Amino acid sequence: MILRASVSLCENWTPRYAPGVGFPQSVASGDPTPYGAILWTRVDPAIEQGLTNAEVRALGESLGKATHGTALFQVSLSPRFDRILLAGLAPILREFDNVVRVDTDGRLSPGKTYYYRFLTRDGYVSRTGRFKTLPAPDSLSPIRIGQVTCSDYTNGYFHAYRFLADDSLDFVVHLGDYIYEAVGDPRYQAPPADRRITLPSGRLQASTLEDYRTLYRTYRSDPDLQRLHERHAMIVIWDDHEFANDSYDAVAPEERAEPDPARRLAANQAWFEYIPARVNFDPAKPFDQSIRLYRRFRVGKLLELFATDERLYRSAFPCGSGVLQRHLSKGCPALQDEKRTMLGEAQREWLLQGLSTSDALWKVWANQVQFAPLKLFGRFYSLDQWDGYPVERERILQTIHQQGVRNLVLLTGDLHAFEVNLLKRDFEHDSDERAIGVELMVGAVSASSRLELIERFLKASPAARALVYAMAREAMPDLSESESLSARLTEQILKENGRWMRRFDGWANGYATAEFTPTHMVWTAYSTGHPRQRRAKRQLLWRVRLRLNDPTVELLN
Repeated sequence: MILRASVSLCENWTPRYAPGVGFPQSVASGDPTPYGAILWTRVDPAIEQGLTNAEVRALGESLGKATHGTALFQVSLSPRFDRILLAGLAPILREFDNVVRVDTDGRLSPGKTYYYRFLTRDGYVSRTGRFKTLPAPDSLSPIRIGQVTCSDYTNGYFHAYRFLADDSLDFVVHLGDYIYEAVGDPRYQAPPADRRITLPSGRLQASTLEDYRTLYRTYRSDPDLQRLHERHAMIVIWDDHEFANDSYDAVAPEERAEPDPARRLAANQAWFEYIPARVNFDPAKPFDQSIRLYRRFRVGKLLELFATDERLYRSAFPCGSGVLQRHLSKGCPALQDEKRTMLGEAQREWLLQGLSTSDALWKVWANQVQFAPLKLFGRFYSLDQWDGYPVERERILQTIHQQGVRNLVLLTGDLHAFEVNLLKRDFEHDSDERAIGVELMVGAVSASSRLELIERFLKASPAARALVYAMAREAMPDLSESESLSARLTEQILKENGRWMRRFDGWANGYATAEFTPTHMVWTAYSTGHPRQRRAKRQLLWRVRLRLNDPTVELLN
């Protein structure tokens, strides 16, 4: 349902209302190319009902004959729209929650800033959005990327989005957990009074298409998220919470052991409706064939970005789905099962072939969950991460080494922590000089930080606290019963993972930026204060530099 833009200019569409009225989720752009981007909006059904899929198909290229259910999009080099470069009609898609999706790829010029807006026949006009096209295919111009993850509306405010919106960027990468399916789970959410959400189903977790749509509508009503989308194009991949916590395939392991294909398909559809991505969705196909999320972006000769889907095709947990089988596990024989996969065979081969054949200076992998090992108390911290898929991880590292892939950077999210990790074929024994890449993990926008989550978990259950403290004493024998475990965890994590981990902060919320040049890249991490506090202050956490063809990491502060 992504329609190519018409080059015809449309007359007699005149704004009559204040910008934004009738467009409750504002506008967004995504998946930029050198020649365009996906443009998105949602029209309030109260002012204009969209066309059904059958009506869209019947009209074909003759949308101008429709008496209702269309919107005019305009693209200009000026926010005043005094000269319209591109305009056309696009269907308002009634069966996709009244959204409008337009692909302008092939219509614009490289390396330019464009402004866009949408209008209805009755004179309603959206707010103005802005995006940059990617540089020309032969360009080596520097690129600056925003990096975010884990934005939980019900747990606080989107301070990171506010600061990032005002930053000078080429585009933003969102690494997943754009929404949270839960709306008041006491284990990890504490909604302020003005951030509470009630789902149509009445449940605490989204389970229907209307539930998921309600989440996206609510999140996209947030002024900081709207401002970010209005200012920058975004490349988005999902993680687990777009469906369910720690999910794989169509299974929500904390809710039921059996797959729920209908719920998974509903989550897929809602993501497609609200995310401006160059992907197709077919509700008539099985959930795992209805959408293909993984895709790649060529940014001149400077870098190539690979965005993967690490949920839809992954195998079940190796050692069971219980909390202590997934987390703080000692492992089990199934970890070495060669058939277990996170990416699925087709996506894995796509990724490895792309990395191996790319001639871009920098190879960037938008990777949802931690790739480097993460140990705590001599155990695997989480088998939801790549630690749960060690055979496939080793295969990826081996191929990268054998194919001579250089200047590999993984941008990672999920953990609600900031990290800098060196990637090594043998994490335990290889020297830093033999590293084959680096992993840069960004903390959560507004979800509770990792160490706050641990504190909350231990306070909620005396039995769990006793069990975890017993595990902790295996590695920290001097830990007293009255001592705060979380206060010592940063030191312990760095100690147990020190052969590859160069920085760890499990308390901060915030965002990061990554600036790539032909000679080096600089990754900068920022904290933005506690998400449940109204006032926010941005502070620098770290700045890290990598030089081209040099596997070591230079810590600038």
